[in-house]
Amino acid sequence: MVIHQFNRLIRNKWVWGVFAIAISAFFAFDFLFTGQGDERGAVVGTLGGKDVSNTRFQEIANEVRGMGIRRDNAMPNHEANRRTWERLAALAAAEEDHLTATDEEVREQILREPAFQENGQFSKLRYQQMMANMRFDPKQFETFLRHELSLSKLRGAVLGGASWASPMELDSEFYDWTDKFTVRIVSFVDKKADSVKLDDAGLEAYYKEHTNSIALPDCMTVRYIKFPADAPARLSKFTISEDEAHNHYDALLQTKRFETTGTNGVAVTKPFEEVRPILEKELQLLASLEACEKEVGDRVYSADPAAETATNMMQKIAAEDKLEIKTTPSFSAEGDKFVEGFMTRPTAILPDCAEFLEKAAALDPESPGYRYEVVRGTNAVYLIERASYVKAHVPTFAEAKEIIRPKALADARAKSFKAQVDKQRALAAAELAKGKPFDAKLFIDANVSTSLTFVASRQDSTFPNARIAIPQAIKLQKGQISEFVPSPMAGHGLLVYVENRTPGDNDITQDWVRMQLRSELQRSSAGKRWEDWCAWNLSRLGFTTGAGTSVDAPSDEDLLEEN
Repeated sequence: MVIHQFNRLIRNKWVWGVFAIAISAFFAFDFLFTGQGDERGAVVGTLGGKDVSNTRFQEIANEVRGMGIRRDNAMPNHEANRRTWERLAALAAAEEDHLTATDEEVREQILREPAFQENGQFSKLRYQQMMANMRFDPKQFETFLRHELSLSKLRGAVLGGASWASPMELDSEFYDWTDKFTVRIVSFVDKKADSVKLDDAGLEAYYKEHTNSIALPDCMTVRYIKFPADAPARLSKFTISEDEAHNHYDALLQTKRFETTGTNGVAVTKPFEEVRPILEKELQLLASLEACEKEVGDRVYSADPAAETATNMMQKIAAEDKLEIKTTPSFSAEGDKFVEGFMTRPTAILPDCAEFLEKAAALDPESPGYRYEVVRGTNAVYLIERASYVKAHVPTFAEAKEIIRPKALADARAKSFKAQVDKQRALAAAELAKGKPFDAKLFIDANVSTSLTFVASRQDSTFPNARIAIPQAIKLQKGQISEFVPSPMAGHGLLVYVENRTPGDNDITQDWVRMQLRSELQRSSAGKRWEDWCAWNLSRLGFTTGAGTSVDAPSDEDLLEEN
């Protein structure tokens, strides 16, 4: 009965509104901070003699790969693991030197971020919307931001103000951008892709190499019933008063929703009477949703707790109303995490329900008060119940094999294609090394271009594959041929041969280009020194790896054999 009364209480919008205002006032800006929480889970290694839990390692690994829609699942496991260990070591060094970002610094960074502002002021709503649009979990984002600020302070301390580009470096880079190049481009199309086969051994080798990229977070499925609230017959039961319609109209004026352009080009606001039918329909739907939400809540939480426990109220209500119970696909119970092929994006589950993920995460089959949740959508109300919950794990090979097969096959084809081109390149490079001229006939079934001339700094080259070929060409001297370069389109690639390279014109743009290059070299030099320091710092602290956290590249025996 107490639970029932509490649920009835929190469904009263007036009581809840007062409660929400009081809470938000008390915790003003508190939403910006992420608690440090206990680190639980199996130990997957040590750093500086201290255990590193799986929870902590995966948290930092997620930062390394990227969050939300920017996540990079293609990075090889050993490379992601190496960067994760280096980031963990750098964060430990920041803590040692008292450089960890404070709550105030995190808060100020978020408040200053223009993307989170409206009219020059921080907007909590915009902040939350940006998080949702980018599929970021706010707590994860704020922890990530804390780490980035900490590492930024550490990087400044490590590198100091020293950043210098030597004259030799500058000259080399300068000539790469101003020299005149004449090249021949050898374009390949993989005509043997269909002949590449992938047996279970090759598929399993790919699986072992990519286990980190298919590691699944806690996942769940939810059963639900949809109660439509927008049927015309239902809406007609709700009468909207004149005052309610006027208040809704006045509120919408600020959004300029009813503005239109008049005959003289001046913005004109449609009068109340013209848009009144729209206002009434919207308010009727809102009233219908509120009433439906309360009705379903009252039904699911009966006055008899024993009856709630003994009876599946969802099945009971579905039978009474002759409604279908549906089950969602599996989705992450941990915010924005998503592994393609193994689950559905959380934001795609009941996308019209803004609170669905939050309410779903709170479901607890063992607790009568949290066995069900009522969630309001755009034009319907949903009754939800947890159907299944699976803890974070790596799918077995048997579970994953058919899901990873397309990517594994594409990877095998790419390796086979590269091997074919590398063989032809080796023959051509050997002939060039003997002083023989470039011979297009050495490249079987390839398209060899005519001579193409460009200067990289002019950025006006329009020949096919220029954006791919130019960065390769400027690394080479006259008579050299590039390594194989895959094209963005699968099954396509090219080689670049430098037929001639001559000094660029000594014109007035050279000083400008030189200044730009010096600035860029200083940045790249600092980046390289930071990378070197991170590797040294990890070695200084010392670390041991465990299952799934190794930094060693897979051995040849573990990799897929090239065809």
